[in-house]
Amino acid sequence: MVNKQISEYISKFADMLNDSNVPDIQIVDDPAIGDGFRDLGFDMDCGHAFEDKYGHDAFRNPDALEKVIDSIDDIQLLGSAIFSQWRYYNHWAMGESIRDEESMRWFNMIIKRMQELMN
Repeated sequence: MVNKQISEYISKFADMLNDSNVPDIQIVDDPAIGDGFRDLGFDMDCGHAFEDKYGHDAFRNPDALEKVIDSIDDIQLLGSAIFSQWRYYNHWAMGESIRDEESMRWFNMIIKRMQELMN
């Protein structure tokens, strides 16, 4: 049941992120997005757990993430990474776009991996 809820939530987040009709501000400023991640048991830890296991570069750089993504099999770690990255744009990014090319690649790799693991 939990995997189904996670899968549905991640798909909803991916749809919103990839829908150019949804304004960036709606994605970044909606506290319900963070609440949804938290309600599913993900931690907003600024990416520390992910960085501890896969390195700072993999948390920030899609090229580095691409090198390790297939070895990641921890849905909790992946979901917490997305939550933490979203929170960065929600709280600290100060005008950076959540939809810049590198961010979109990073988010979509993590989302795709989570979906693979849940199917």
